[in-house]
Amino acid sequence: MKSIKIITILSIIGMLFIIQTLNAQRRVVVKTPHKTVVRTTSPRVVYKRPTPVVRAVRTLPATAVVVKYNGVRYHYHNGLYYRYNSGRYVVVTAPKGVRVSVLPVGYNRIVIGGKPYFYFRGVYYVSVNNGYKVVEAPDNIIV
Repeated sequence: MKSIKIITILSIIGMLFIIQTLNAQRRVVVKTPHKTVVRTTSPRVVYKRPTPVVRAVRTLPATAVVVKYNGVRYHYHNGLYYRYNSGRYVVVTAPKGVRVSVLPVGYNRIVIGGKPYFYFRGVYYVSVNNGYKVVEAPDNIIV
């Protein structure tokens, strides 16, 4: 009787192992290339900013107007100001104080404190004798 118990227990244990191997999933090893990242601590924080996009053209439109301001030559066309740099014309911010005779197409008229401003692509203009002058943005304005 004792031998039957031992045989029964061993057969049950054997069946459990067989059932486990039958139900287990096949093991698949996938090797992916990895990169070791080395972290260094620094006392100062560095914020990553996207690199600025510089717009430049090799040739200017035929209707571009040359504007001299403080001894620097700017080329003005449709609200954009260009400066010559290394064989290209780079779009620059409008110099404060420069005067133009015509506003670019698509400008917006804004009245702040009873004073009219003209806005186009981040540049504010005010009306002066026979033209328009580039000025600083008015205080407390959100466009």
